[in-house]
Formats: sequence, C-alpha cells, structure tokens
Amino acid sequence: MGRHINSLLLAHFLSEILTVTEQQATSLNCGWFFYNEVGHITPVDNFCGWLDELLIHGVSEKLEQGLRSLVRRTPLDGILATALVQQTKDAIEMTKLAWEPEHVRLRSGPHPSDNSAALLRCSL
Repeated sequence: MGRHINSLLLAHFLSEILTVTEQQATSLNCGWFFYNEVGHITPVDNFCGWLDELLIHGVSEKLEQGLRSLVRRTPLDGILATALVQQTKDAIEMTKLAWEPEHVRLRSGPHPSDNSAALLRCSL
C-alpha cells in the first residue's frame, strides 16, 4: 500500500507542481530525478521540499480525497493524510541515500571486486 501512496504523491507532484507532461513522464529516469549537478536542485530535493510543505501547511482537499480513496478499507484507513505524507517522505529520503552511492559506483565503472557475469560481458 505504501508504494501506491508514494506513487500518488509523486504523480501529483510531477503533474501539478513540476508540470511534467504525460509524454515527458514516460521517459523520465532515476538519473533525472536523483542526480545532482553542482549548483542545481534536483527534482527529488524539490519533491522532499514539497512534502515538507504539506506536512507544515496541510494537504489540499483534492490530494486528501485521493489519499482517502486509496487507503479506504485498508489497514491505513483512518490514518491522517499528513502521516501518509510523512511515510512517503521517509521512504524517498531512504531511497535517495541508497541511490547516491550506487550511482557514484556505477559512474566510476566496474570495480575489481565486482565479478558478476554482466559486468564481465560489458568489459569484453
């Protein structure tokens, strides 16, 4: 259920806040969302900031209705919308922390301790 809540909030953010078009949304990738060039704010940072605003100022009626509809008749039914937002914020921050070192590792190329068949094939 958490993934569905995360998806709803991310979809709302992309379409309403960043105004990513439907066509653009089909070609987005993790690098676009997480990668931080020096001096640039990433979409993930904007997303976390937007989630913070929701936690401080509250969730709009439209977004709250979407969340309520999503969690109706589940164990999360009755949980405050801000608590659902907090769960998403915690999840995206954990994902960001896990993604960054992996991205650096992948950009630096195969490491001698990486002995997977896929890496060996790529280096041939």
